Order: sequence, then structure tokens, then C-alpha cells
Amino acid sequence: MSLSLEPFVFLELERHFQMQEYLGPHSWGLNMDDGCVVFAIDGTNDTVRCPVQILGTLSYQTETWLWGWNNRQSDIPAKLLKCGPMIQKAARAEDTQFIATKSFRINRENHAQELAIIAAGFCELFTFYSCDVEQSALFVGIESMREIANQERTAVLAESVLTTGISMFDFKHQPAVRAYLGTPKKTVKSTSEYTIEGKPFCIRFDSMGRISSIDH
Repeated sequence: MSLSLEPFVFLELERHFQMQEYLGPHSWGLNMDDGCVVFAIDGTNDTVRCPVQILGTLSYQTETWLWGWNNRQSDIPAKLLKCGPMIQKAARAEDTQFIATKSFRINRENHAQELAIIAAGFCELFTFYSCDVEQSALFVGIESMREIANQERTAVLAESVLTTGISMFDFKHQPAVRAYLGTPKKTVKSTSEYTIEGKPFCIRFDSMGRISSIDH
């Protein structure tokens, strides 16, 4: 598995959407000692508790990203930094210098979300979440969320995930779609047909292999 968006982007976004829809308006609290983020759903007494891994921090002031395992000043418990050795080893093997460096400047829109998606997907975490504070955002990987673990995919959700992903990030569309939806039921010319909710879900690609239309 490579440190790239294609294997992970759509599935991680889908789970992120499902999580946000389930939570609705909410607040969060992070307990480093027990390794969980606790979401409090507004207007209710309900809370959702999820185990996490620390991924990295985005500084809004300096526009830099610092991986959690290189954040020496915060005394993050080692049990929350399990992704570090895995990502560092893969980055060295792939000679992906930017992802292995201690910190670096965010140089494009949604770059922090891109890094969080790659890290969460590569480490087989459920999804990612941004804990925003005044001058920074701490990105965590959600290990599991039982409340939505068995939610079924809908055509509306899949279309939203696909259109959001291709509008936010630059990556190869066709391999990313296959990683998300699997092998198409059939392919006719530039259109791949999948089945979602028992009905055809068709994705047309242009000559560059990019998604040009979605029909369902």
C-alpha cells in the first residue's frame, strides 16, 4: 500500500461524512491519557467516545504541518503515536521525503486534510477528524466508531463523496474509484457501471481518466 491518496481518499471521506452526519452540531474533548476523543451532541445528553491516534498538527499562523510523532513538546503518549513508525518506514521505502520530514510548509489548499487522509488510510484507521483550537488544528485518526460502523452506502452519499474528493484534491480518478467501489459490474467505452442500493451507478471518465459525470 502506497502513501498516496488513491487507495484511501474516497473511503476516508465517506466515513468522515457519515460521522459528521451522525454527530450533527457537536463539541469535542480530547483525553490523551485514555486515548479517546469524546463528542458531545448539541441539545442532548448524548456523547460518543472514540479511540484515536494522533496524526499531526496544522499551524494556521505559520502554515506548517508537524507530524504527531515529531511533536516533542506536547508529551503525547506513545500509545497514541503508533502510526509514526509505519509511515516513516513506508516513506523511506518510497523515498517520499516530504512526508518523512519533521515539519514542512503547507503549500496548497486542503493539504492538511490530504495528509490526514493518507495517514489514516495507510494505518487502517476508520477516518480522520480535525480538532480545531485558536491558532491550530490537531488532526486525529479515529480508530473506530461503532455507532456508524455498519451504515450502508447510498448512491447520494457516493456521489457526494466522489464530487467532493475530486474538487478538493489532485489525484488519479480511475484507480481511486476502483479502490472505493471495487471492480465495475461492466464497462462500456468510458463508462463504468457499479451497483449501489440495488441500482446502477454509472461513472463516466474523460480521455484523461478523470470523472466527467455520475448517473444513478
